[in-house]
Amino acid sequence: MIELDFAKIRALRIAGRDVTELRRGAVLMWAKPPEISLASGSGYAGSVYAATQPGGQWFADGVPIHSATDQTWVMTDAYEGAVIQYDIAIQPQSVEISITSGAGFAGSVYSASRGGGQWYADGLPIPGARGQTWTMTIALEGAAISYITFTAPRSNRIQMWTPTVLAAALKEGWWSMRRGVQLAADDRVAAIADSFGLRDMLQTSASLQPRTVVQMGRRVMTFAQEEQTYLLAASSHYGRYVYAVAQYKTGVETIFASYATLWGMIGSGAGRVRGNRDTNGLQQTPLVRMNGHAPTAAVLPMAGAVLGTAPHRNSEALRAWGIGAGQSASFGWDGLIAEVIALSNEPSADDHDRLSGYLAHSWGQADSLPAAHPYKSLGPRID
Repeated sequence: MIELDFAKIRALRIAGRDVTELRRGAVLMWAKPPEISLASGSGYAGSVYAATQPGGQWFADGVPIHSATDQTWVMTDAYEGAVIQYDIAIQPQSVEISITSGAGFAGSVYSASRGGGQWYADGLPIPGARGQTWTMTIALEGAAISYITFTAPRSNRIQMWTPTVLAAALKEGWWSMRRGVQLAADDRVAAIADSFGLRDMLQTSASLQPRTVVQMGRRVMTFAQEEQTYLLAASSHYGRYVYAVAQYKTGVETIFASYATLWGMIGSGAGRVRGNRDTNGLQQTPLVRMNGHAPTAAVLPMAGAVLGTAPHRNSEALRAWGIGAGQSASFGWDGLIAEVIALSNEPSADDHDRLSGYLAHSWGQADSLPAAHPYKSLGPRID
């Protein structure tokens, strides 16, 4: 007697014919593993992923994506960098959840009628919640709790590169208006979580919190020099190299009207990335990589640009770096800032390409990349 492990079968051929599914009566026992591909987009948020077969489930890092059961799925910010797969449901079984201890709030125990699944809160997987029981936390009180059972997906994998893949020693901070933003009154930015998990950017004074505006398809920070709004890192760091997505004024100016500081510190000009008044370059700063092109001294016009550079006097000591932080009111940034990545040293040539490609595609600026850029059409991938 031959026993088959259906979960491990990639293809079946019976009597000289390829078989795409195997049934016992009306019960589907095996289906040919589907293939997935990018139907449109660069792979990041807004991109459409498509499967070769309908009737399946999309997965991220091996866990089902809540309600993602169509043949196509659209990538979101929350799943960028995850391993995306898809599979056809084999012998689906219903599962029920209930509260078996407590009144449903923090400390209460939730139980599923079957094991082998993942707990979700408001449609997003709860990290580490893979057991048949789960205990409610204060942070998730009020969320819609659900549970999905599954077997490991069998399709090919698509995993986009994100800065989290950079070497740990290179990471100093990653602050993006696409993730972890805390808005205060009038949609001002009170904090941006560090996507590296090292140090958040903060501003506790309401009058100094940067304003926001919708441009480049998303909400970004907007700065007016006379307001001197800025964010400061929660702890000091070196920041010897920085990547940013920014715009100077309206994006068409060819000369800096002031010493506008994109990246610096309050009360000191010791370290900075700032415009050099009456020129089209930065003040006392090495050459700049603009939109993935070869290093140049000219940074204007700067319209939603991706730039990478080493700040002036960047390696002398730990510093309290900040976004839009100039040494005084006349040195603040003037324009937009969407994202900043601070690094301990200049990255490798390959990482320069990945960073510029990732940022350009994330903010709709891929047209500004050079024709020969390795990630001109699609974002960098791991798988």
